[in-house]
Amino acid sequence: MVEARVLDENGRVVKRGVGLNDVTVKQADMVRLVRLHVVLDGAPLGDFSADGLVVSTATGSTAYSLSAGGPVVLPEARILLATLLCPHTLSSRPIAFPLDSTLVVRLRDGSEGTRVFLDGQEELRVLPSQRLSISGSRHVTLVVRPPGFSFPGLLRSKLDWKR
Repeated sequence: MVEARVLDENGRVVKRGVGLNDVTVKQADMVRLVRLHVVLDGAPLGDFSADGLVVSTATGSTAYSLSAGGPVVLPEARILLATLLCPHTLSSRPIAFPLDSTLVVRLRDGSEGTRVFLDGQEELRVLPSQRLSISGSRHVTLVVRPPGFSFPGLLRSKLDWKR
């Protein structure tokens, strides 16, 4: 699972939430860009302008992230996947990172009213003075699969891949 924490100016957690599939960062006004400064484990990745950012679990990789151009990740993989939504650059690529890493997102100028959604449901507000910290959660969800289940078979069926 993935955990999102909203941090104040002093690094204290003021809000938190957990999702099974993904954490999505979007502008409150859907016609405006969100401008983000993104850091992974203390090292800056860059400044990005996009319609949003989705950070998915392996389970969530076949949902919003896939629609945004992210790869399919096998459910057993213990990673998170960050994918920009309609980035305003041609050099943007999804990035996978371990569950114990931390992706920190700071809003840049002009990104007031940014909203964070957990699995498209629970909403957290992030103010310009705050940061969003995203990492793997200590919570785990067990998924029951029927005998004979095949993830590649499911992909073939759902994505209409031919044999």
